Amino acid sequence: MRLTAIAAGLVCAAALCAQSAPGAASEQELAREVERLQELVATGAAPRLALDHLLKKRDDLKDEAILRETLYGKLEVEELTPEQADEMVAAAERRLARRREAVEQAKEKVEAGAASRVSLTPFLEDMDRMKRAFDAATTRAQLLKEISEIARREAEYEQREEDVPLVPYGPLPVAEKFSGDGVFLTSHWRDTVLAFEARFGRGIPVSAKGETAFHKALGYDHRGRIDVAVDPDSAEGQWLRKHLESLRVPYFLFRAPVRGKASAAHIHIGPPSGRIRRAD
Repeated sequence: MRLTAIAAGLVCAAALCAQSAPGAASEQELAREVERLQELVATGAAPRLALDHLLKKRDDLKDEAILRETLYGKLEVEELTPEQADEMVAAAERRLARRREAVEQAKEKVEAGAASRVSLTPFLEDMDRMKRAFDAATTRAQLLKEISEIARREAEYEQREEDVPLVPYGPLPVAEKFSGDGVFLTSHWRDTVLAFEARFGRGIPVSAKGETAFHKALGYDHRGRIDVAVDPDSAEGQWLRKHLESLRVPYFLFRAPVRGKASAAHIHIGPPSGRIRRAD
């Protein structure tokens, strides 16, 4: 699976869903209305059904706010934490469930003759938008897991570099290292990007650039380093390795896939990520 291709699809899906988000009242206004209606229901002056409807609307606004931050917002995938990813998927799933419930209720009215069949259209369209949002959220969360696995495997390799196992499917080591001159300059990266695009006719598939939430959580400083999501033994991977070696840029590669999931093989450009120094 190409991480950048997935990311590009996510951007399009998220933008489409964001454009179609309803312009509902603010959460503060809705909270005041809920409080007022609760008092009326308690005195018997308003039906419980009206309060239930308002509570669902309030919960939907809360979930929409979560998606605005994690799915529709400016956060890059690698900036999300696992907790945010789980929250994002759960929020999208709840919104989709509400739309499905609304469709079923609308269908009941049609079958009872209380509404025309054409009245179903806006409910079905809204459910379809929420389905696309849910698909985008789950794909984004899966991409985050792959980036997380890449970060973890880098950390494992750096901790026990002297004892590198073989890959499960052949006699090659899981990881290999090229020391180069020990530096990775901005000019190196610019040359690499341009040369890769000229050779393969597409952008270089970056999975993590600089500091990420996962590297920080693992206690590693990933600033000034870049992970490229290519199989190091593919045509692209072999070209990239030779190119970096010609520039004397340090890198290490990782071959092993994520078990049961898409490949997490990649090339880490730059020196190994150092441990983050924490103040005592």
